[in-house]
Amino acid sequence: MAAAPKTCAIIGAGAIGGFYGLLLHKAGHRVRFLVRESPRWEALQKLLLEKGWHLGCSAEPSWEAVMQPKDVPDCFTTDPAKALAGVDYVLVATKRTENMAVHEKLMRHNITCPVVFLQNGINICKPLGEVPYQAIETVVLFNAVNDMEAGKIILTQERSDAKLILDAKQPASAELAEILNNTGVVAKADPEFAAIQSGKLRVNLINAVNALSGMTIEPMMGQAGYRLVLAEIVSEAMAVFNRAGIHPKDARTPYLTGEMYIWLLRAPQWVYHRTLARQVRGRGKGRTSMAQDLIAGRVPTEIDFLNGEIARMGKEYGIPTPANDKIIELIKEAERKNAGSPNIPPDELARQIGASPGHQALSVVLLVGALLVLSVALFVAWL
Repeated sequence: MAAAPKTCAIIGAGAIGGFYGLLLHKAGHRVRFLVRESPRWEALQKLLLEKGWHLGCSAEPSWEAVMQPKDVPDCFTTDPAKALAGVDYVLVATKRTENMAVHEKLMRHNITCPVVFLQNGINICKPLGEVPYQAIETVVLFNAVNDMEAGKIILTQERSDAKLILDAKQPASAELAEILNNTGVVAKADPEFAAIQSGKLRVNLINAVNALSGMTIEPMMGQAGYRLVLAEIVSEAMAVFNRAGIHPKDARTPYLTGEMYIWLLRAPQWVYHRTLARQVRGRGKGRTSMAQDLIAGRVPTEIDFLNGEIARMGKEYGIPTPANDKIIELIKEAERKNAGSPNIPPDELARQIGASPGHQALSVVLLVGALLVLSVALFVAWL
């Protein structure tokens, strides 16, 4: 039986907020987007009143969720009191740099319902301290592109692969997962949430490398220098996680351990093309959110909540993180200049990070050793 319609406030009308807002609207729930007065909102409002707002899926061209132009005035407001009055859920889809301001807004309007944070990183709610509402952290496991000029959001993969993982420790997570599952995408309250969240952080360490490269994701990952940089910062992250007793889990590819991921990043080009390259294939025109922020001049970025979290934990547990420290320094410099990506070439970035090509040679040695062991084992089995 379908759940009774809920009233949901969504703070942030970007790709992720719009994705879930349009799905909930299509499913018959009452949706109110809280947006900030700005020239950007005025332009978007004019477009939506003319064309409506569309959600599509590149893998399913015939499917869409639509907010008609006539529904826009009731679904958008710049007034927090109107957006938050009598809501059952609040979904926060802003950058993490805005969380304290969002929290203060929720406090001013006496919000006690569950508040769901659709954001990257770990320890998302920790800086907020004790709160009167149920703060639910999540892991967003999909990519959506917001084409403002067309009034359209595009999911760039199968809907069945668009997953949201919620912290099962929070009582409201199970009900919200059921509501979202009924919209046609996958949501799950997972007891292994901490492992999945740290696994997503490990994946998100690519964001800063992509932002510094100036390239789109697929061709960037085809450059050995950038992969060596990524291997170095992920290696530091794994050392920190191990000391902290955290065991990251990649919800999409659970067989790919952190150690295996690092090894594949450092492996020869032909090994990369037969393994990790398949994960980024089709994302040739895609950029990470941090890269998009730098290009658009939306600073500060979320570097403090990604590589910055690794550096912070490194200090806490006595693990040096020089590669992550340098990445943070380079991103902060780009933020200060606010002139887009610094377009650092792969070999130059690897040199600055201290990512040695010797690591790649070691991967070759390990590969040859593994093949020899496998050959001997097969020979013995044949005997």
